[in-house]
Amino acid sequence: ERVALLDADGAADNLIDTELTETHFEGSFAHLIMAGTEERDITVHLPNDGEMGLFEPGRACRVGFARADAVVLAKSELARD
Repeated sequence: ERVALLDADGAADNLIDTELTETHFEGSFAHLIMAGTEERDITVHLPNDGEMGLFEPGRACRVGFARADAVVLAKSELARD
């Protein structure tokens, strides 16, 4: 995955300020689900190293990605995953 969770002053070619809606811990990984637009969630996968702290729903988040990594998918039933 090419989307990174950033600090409040973090920089990237493309920035999205959003809100955490769900967190799923699966062994050595955490999946952070954030509000997107047009019913499209933003998902960031992070290693769960035991040091990541708590990610409570409602927390403000900033994510970003490089211009070269941007891919736009057509809206469809299968585009969510």
